[in-house]
Amino acid sequence: MQETVSNNSQRLFSAAEIAASAEQMCRRFPITLGYMLVAYVAAMLAVFKVYHEPYHVCWFGLLGALASFAAALWTENRSTVLKSVSQLAVFVIVAADLWYNYEYPKTLFDTVVVRRLVSVASLTVLIAFANCTGGDESSWSRAFRAVKRLVVTATFGLLVFLCVTAIFLTINILFDVEVFRAMFVADITLAVFLPCLIYMAMMPRADETVAPAALSKFGDRVVKFIFLPLLCADMLILIAYLLDIVFSFSLPRGMVATGVSLFLAGMLIIEFLIYPMAAKSNILKKIATLMPLVALPLVIMMSVGIIYRICDYGFTGERLYVLTLNLWSYYAVYALWRKGGRSITSVIISLALWLIAVTVIPGFNYMTVSSCVHEQKSGEIITVSPNNTKI
Repeated sequence: MQETVSNNSQRLFSAAEIAASAEQMCRRFPITLGYMLVAYVAAMLAVFKVYHEPYHVCWFGLLGALASFAAALWTENRSTVLKSVSQLAVFVIVAADLWYNYEYPKTLFDTVVVRRLVSVASLTVLIAFANCTGGDESSWSRAFRAVKRLVVTATFGLLVFLCVTAIFLTINILFDVEVFRAMFVADITLAVFLPCLIYMAMMPRADETVAPAALSKFGDRVVKFIFLPLLCADMLILIAYLLDIVFSFSLPRGMVATGVSLFLAGMLIIEFLIYPMAAKSNILKKIATLMPLVALPLVIMMSVGIIYRICDYGFTGERLYVLTLNLWSYYAVYALWRKGGRSITSVIISLALWLIAVTVIPGFNYMTVSSCVHEQKSGEIITVSPNNTKI
């Protein structure tokens, strides 16, 4: 009897916790939930083909949800005026983006995909690293737990997607029943929107104290003896290529920017992971300080490569993004060297802000420039005068 009462109380307590979390989430992020509802309804209309073009509305809801969520987190402890202004700015941008998508439907598909991927990635970084700009252990712990929470939520969504898809495909194979619309509805509901709601409910408040975090012993050893040596091997390959082009008096290939960008991403990840260990180890502290200096010649090589590529083939949205990444890399290298790898979260946030600045404003972003250049080239008409002169 006592065991039954205990189990009932645990269930009630769990239900009460869920209800409290849901209520708190609705109070903290009502505008974000409104955007998510718009995206969800548009996605359902797309699945059932009720509306002719719901995809732009779905993107409006998704972009608005991410941007409003980021704005809410960064202004949570600010004045009501700042909160209202930030949310109004988000609405103006996403509404202008929606109008632009309907007004100019012939925008290149690949330019749209790149712009939207950059927007989602940048806003996700701003959300994950909200209020983590400090260079102390507390800010790193908050950032580490935020990244861990994001990875766990994404993994949960992926596993739910695989399970739900497997169930519906099994029904389709065994009973020859058309289940794809129901499968899409279940996947969107359970594998996309449910993990997003869980992540929002798990977000700590800006003034909430976060317990100190650290990598496990296994994680420490993996970073020290696997990831760090692999990064050094990649660095040696890039340095060997740099020496080869210097002594052969040749220019680097444009695609070298990809290799250097991946190296810089790996360096940022390593710098972030060894942050707590560097405070206790002089060797890791020197590595955290010297890695940016070693990366500087590679960043210069990346600059030469991307400029050479632009001079040969012209501007595209993708190349403008790579050029922006290259310019930001100089700041990242300097900041990491100057602070000894202690300003890693600020460096990552600065990249997200920079990319957002050149991405989200409709009509004045890199992808719009790329689309206009392409249309200008494809629509160029050459007429010939009677004197056989090109006009």
